[in-house]
Amino acid sequence: MKDIEQVIKNVKATLAMEGLKVNQDIEDIGRKVLNGELTGDKAVEIIKEKYLYKECDEEIDLVKFERTEKYL
Repeated sequence: MKDIEQVIKNVKATLAMEGLKVNQDIEDIGRKVLNGELTGDKAVEIIKEKYLYKECDEEIDLVKFERTEKYL
């Protein structure tokens, strides 16, 4: 379990360096993949169904872009 949490921490840190933040739902899906509860393909399918195919007027917060002025 500790190794999985370290992987998640490392991924979040890497994304943060790019100005990105993962929401809790996506983090939980990633944790399930790392625990062997979901395959990578199934995780992608779940994420697509949940976020990619939403109505245009709904907010999609799969990854929140939090770029600073220097990156714009």
